[in-house]
Amino acid sequence: MANLTTSQIRSKLIKKGVMYWKLKPEQHTMYKKIKDTEASIFVVNCSRRLGKSFLLCLMCDEYARQNSQSIV
Repeated sequence: MANLTTSQIRSKLIKKGVMYWKLKPEQHTMYKKIKDTEASIFVVNCSRRLGKSFLLCLMCDEYARQNSQSIV
């Protein structure tokens, strides 16, 4: 296997729809809990400026990249 640079690895992960590595530790904890739940509603009760919007946009982006022809 060829030696890839960090930017090449990141590009490949983004194309595959794997972007959780961009999250802060607190966001990653929320990400895992949201992914692991079977509930249709998930409430995040946390402070301002934690990155909730970024997290949810990232999750939507991942879903769209992993599921072509999906409506997000």
